[in-house]
Amino acid sequence: MITVAKSITRRELLLNSSHGGCISQANVGFNMDSKKSPKKDRQDGHDRHDGQDLNDGQDIVYYTAKNIQAVLTLLKGDAGVFEAIRDSNNKIVDFGLMLSNSLADGDGDSRSDGHTLSANGIPPGTELFKRFSQVVETGKAYEVITRDHQDGNDQWFNFRITPFQNGILISLSDVSDKKKAEEAVIQKMKILESLVRELPVGVSLFKAIRDGSGKIVDFEYAMVSNKEKEIMVHDELEGKRLLKEFPHLGYLKDRLSKVVETGMIDNFEMYLPDRWLYNYNQKLGDGVLNTQEDITRIKELEAIRQDLNTQLLQKSRELQNLQAEIKTFNAIASNEYHDTLRNLYTSMEFIISNDARNLSNPGKANIRRAQVAIQKMKMLTEDIVSYLDIHADNGNEEVDLNDVLSVVINDLRPKLQEANGTISKPEMPVIRGYRHLLIILLTHLIDNAIKFRKEGSSPEIKILHHTIPGTELELPETLPATHYEVITVSDNGEGFPAHESEKIFELFYRQPGSGRHKGSGIGLAICKKIMDIHRGMIRAECNPDCTIFHCYFPVTNK
Repeated sequence: MITVAKSITRRELLLNSSHGGCISQANVGFNMDSKKSPKKDRQDGHDRHDGQDLNDGQDIVYYTAKNIQAVLTLLKGDAGVFEAIRDSNNKIVDFGLMLSNSLADGDGDSRSDGHTLSANGIPPGTELFKRFSQVVETGKAYEVITRDHQDGNDQWFNFRITPFQNGILISLSDVSDKKKAEEAVIQKMKILESLVRELPVGVSLFKAIRDGSGKIVDFEYAMVSNKEKEIMVHDELEGKRLLKEFPHLGYLKDRLSKVVETGMIDNFEMYLPDRWLYNYNQKLGDGVLNTQEDITRIKELEAIRQDLNTQLLQKSRELQNLQAEIKTFNAIASNEYHDTLRNLYTSMEFIISNDARNLSNPGKANIRRAQVAIQKMKMLTEDIVSYLDIHADNGNEEVDLNDVLSVVINDLRPKLQEANGTISKPEMPVIRGYRHLLIILLTHLIDNAIKFRKEGSSPEIKILHHTIPGTELELPETLPATHYEVITVSDNGEGFPAHESEKIFELFYRQPGSGRHKGSGIGLAICKKIMDIHRGMIRAECNPDCTIFHCYFPVTNK
């Protein structure tokens, strides 16, 4: 590109003509700025001119020059027509100004002196003079955009040289606004490109490469984000071809080609030797905007999930088998085993009743101890059957705890009256649950309060209720977004060691020293199982004055 000096890029380029629209006298023979303007005299039918008579040739030249200047005046920016000046060998040795629009600033005359390129600092031999001559000799126009930083200005000019008869037409137009707008767009594009390069997903702009018949044979990486380079494990991709760098990705090239040809969006998962990628492709011009996301971790987690689901299915089948076995055991225990124990006890009682005279006293005592053991075995069997029989059914419904407590208190009234006990309760809520299980739960809690009363005192049982948000509970099973209905049962009984507050809910737990109370130690385990079925929790606390059981029922509508 030719660097155009200030004298070329500004108005001085067109030779500082003091009067736009002058014709060199040396070239044409008269001055268009002359006050002798032509007028037509039609009195004798011939064209005449005031001040000077012109022949037909001069008249044609005059009006041709006038028309050319009119055209120049309409051009945007500065423009001028220069005639090539040749020597005797027909070699161009200079250019003289013929016509120009309003170029000049300042005064001057219309003489040809000073209106040549050489007189204005562009002598033969300079690069710009050679360019002018080349346009004349070849007939090919020349155009360049140049920038002027001088005098604190920042302007862009479109400098064009066009062949014109035996010379050139030079035009100089200010394109600063256009160039600045282009630069603003370029700057924004650079910012956008910078952002794209730093995106957390892989982004590639592919340009279609076609053969002579227009068929797509490959794609070139026009722009690549840093993440894409990381995904493809390749530092230099821009300007490279897809199949040359990755010959095994022929199917990707085919999919990209389809996107270009059809304009349809394409997305799919792609597996490389060591990773999974999710591809999203959209047509952009004669190419494709491709985004890739490494989903290897997602695929690994999906595989883990599938494996866990398989294990869960296997465990579910094992659980179903265990449940079937438990039902079988339950049926055997509740029927055949129970009947066997009863028959054994009855047979021993028959021996005691009918053959007592034939038995020694130690023999009778042993039989009685065996009967006691059989009774315990019978009770344990019944409790196990009761525990195994606790399960959820289709009876999940809205349950009024007032009705439930009425049933429980009515069933336990004889025991309560015998112990001279009292029960206090407020208005109870309606919760969602299994009515028959809630009856069993409250029956066990109140029955324990009656059973494990202090010697010499009457049981005082208090039932309370309140609602609490899960965020205020410090229990590991708590759901923070859920509210809980809390049913509290407290009594003034014997209590239990504080460090065993969780152990008491285990199967067959019996507190040391509780031998005077009948039972297998399964009642609180049944309570915990019922609360688990309701997706709730049960906790116990004890102090010298009372024993307290808290039952937490989740409420989904609060």
